Amino acid sequence: MTKGELSYSRSLMAETNSILAGLDSTKIHDAVNWGHLGCTAVEKAKTFSGNATSLEWRVLIEEVSPDAYEFRTLVAEELARRGYSGVAVVTERKPRAG
Repeated sequence: MTKGELSYSRSLMAETNSILAGLDSTKIHDAVNWGHLGCTAVEKAKTFSGNATSLEWRVLIEEVSPDAYEFRTLVAEELARRGYSGVAVVTERKPRAG
């Protein structure tokens, strides 16, 4: 990761945690552990599909159900409003079988 990407990752994580701190728990109906909620990592993912490659940034948030669509949407929309458009919000991943 370049210095610029590392700086972007740090600011993205800080902005995500700022958003999480400001969420109103009475308006979100997904399964969230509000006491330990936090962005634990930022990923830069390069994907190859067919003849094209794409780059995606992701924030990983722990203590939220993997099925928390409303939560992920609210965080992604607020990130976009703050200048971080196109960032994927990933909540706790389901364990892989096998």
